[in-house]
Amino acid sequence: MKRLFSILATVSALTATLALRPTAAWAGPEISEWSHRVDLDADSCAKRARWAFAQDGWAGIQNGSGDIVMADKGPLGGMIICLGGGLFDNQCTAVIVVTGGDGDAAPESVTLRKLVVGK
Repeated sequence: MKRLFSILATVSALTATLALRPTAAWAGPEISEWSHRVDLDADSCAKRARWAFAQDGWAGIQNGSGDIVMADKGPLGGMIICLGGGLFDNQCTAVIVVTGGDGDAAPESVTLRKLVVGK
């Protein structure tokens, strides 16, 4: 449980960093975040995250440390984090963060959520 709190603190710090990064082309950062426990292990979630970014036309898809996948789509930056270590091996917490753009972050995070978890 202590490890989960540590991971969630890291995700929160990372989300704040994405939201507050300097922006040159638009007035201010927009951010959309969604997280939920899903019936996938962390590795399967990360594979599906890479697939979801590719299906939705994101570019520069790359793996971060652990089960983190990042990509770009125009002025948007996206990150999907698959946090394992829950009560069951076949479950993880998927965190989808989209930031930047001009009103596009929320619809993009919904699209990614549907592609990753089917909801």
